[in-house]
Amino acid sequence: MLYEGPDLSSGPVSIGRADPAEMRAEYPFSDISADLESCLGSAETRTDVLYFAIRRDGSLVGHILLHGLDPAAGRASVAYHLSRPESRNRGTGTAALGLLLANIDRLAPVSTLEMVSERTNEASRRIAEKCGFEYCGPSPEDGSLVLYEWRGRDEGSVGGEAVGACRRGSPDPCPVSTWEKVYEVVRAIPPGRVSTYGRVAEMAGLPRGARTVGYALHALPEGGDVPWHRVINSQGRISALPDPIHCDMQRSLLEAEGVTFDASGRIADGSRFWPAPPAGFGNREG
Repeated sequence: MLYEGPDLSSGPVSIGRADPAEMRAEYPFSDISADLESCLGSAETRTDVLYFAIRRDGSLVGHILLHGLDPAAGRASVAYHLSRPESRNRGTGTAALGLLLANIDRLAPVSTLEMVSERTNEASRRIAEKCGFEYCGPSPEDGSLVLYEWRGRDEGSVGGEAVGACRRGSPDPCPVSTWEKVYEVVRAIPPGRVSTYGRVAEMAGLPRGARTVGYALHALPEGGDVPWHRVINSQGRISALPDPIHCDMQRSLLEAEGVTFDASGRIADGSRFWPAPPAGFGNREG
């Protein structure tokens, strides 16, 4: 089925209603037209599919969909395609997937999502891991594919710091205004200082919203003005992600601002926390 609700957006990227005729008009310009038609055709004829258009700056750039929806098991698979080569490698896929995950409670009765990627598709795998999917290993049906899984429960975390979707039971999806509150707080963190996901959430008016903060930051496009690297976990460490390059980059950016780390990888100087260290920070074991 085609999604019929309001558009969900984050900065220039949105997911929302799809016009099949508009999508098919993209086929002559796409190098993956067969994949686009397969997904769109399924959405038009099957009830276990929920299909969204992806737009950037208002222009159609692809689609994202849930398929194999199984409400009884609380599971579904997710797939997305960006139709034109020039629309890729701009953070669009990450933002679209982040929007879907952040609003999953309002979109479908599922708590677990599966995603399949080609083993050699490093960009797709990186996006999955950046959005909190866990690597599960090679596909038993096809060794050229690998499997990822995402669990939308409150205890889900990345590197010990929860960065999943919005809290269950929230009356509204996570609109751009929610993420903008997060970005406003993060922009206020001074150079050479750090804050935690939980503290940023509190200051943004999102109690117990550390997971929302994580998704908002992971959905940021490259080259923006939000100093995402100044947000760390409540243990005073950079949250460990499957992509070590990301962690190394965050540490390098912090060290360039004068932040130092002890041998265990924890912030060495509690005075670097903004506006103040987490409770009991100085008494924590390595």
